[in-house]
Amino acid sequence: MCIYQRIPYFLSTVIIVVFFLKKIDFKKLIIILFLFTLINTGLSFYHMGIEQGFFNELNTCKDEINASNTKDLLSQLKSKGVVSCKEVGFTIFGLSLATINFIVNTILIMFYWIILKNEKN
Repeated sequence: MCIYQRIPYFLSTVIIVVFFLKKIDFKKLIIILFLFTLINTGLSFYHMGIEQGFFNELNTCKDEINASNTKDLLSQLKSKGVVSCKEVGFTIFGLSLATINFIVNTILIMFYWIILKNEKN
C-alpha cells in the first residue's frame, strides 16, 4: 500500500514538469493534480482502514509463512521482504504515515477545489 500511494505523487511531479515546459495550461494542471490527489486520498483512506482494522488487507500486504519443514521455514524467514499493512512502522505525533498522507491529501483537494472554483476560463 505504501508503494501504491507514491505513484500519484510521482505522476503529479511529472505533470508539474510538463506544465513548466509549457505543454499544458494551468487549469488542466490543476484538474489533473486534483484527480491524482483524489486517487491518493482513496488509497491512503484504505490504508488507514487496514491499520485500524476496518478493512481486510490485500494479499500483497499479508505476511504469511507456509512452511512444511524447518528448511522451508528458515528460507522464508530469511527472504521476508513483505511487511503487513496493519503494522505501523513509524509515527509522527502519534499519527501513522498513511493517516498523515490522508490529511495532507484532503487539504490539497480543498486547495485545488478553491483554485478551480476561482479560476477564470
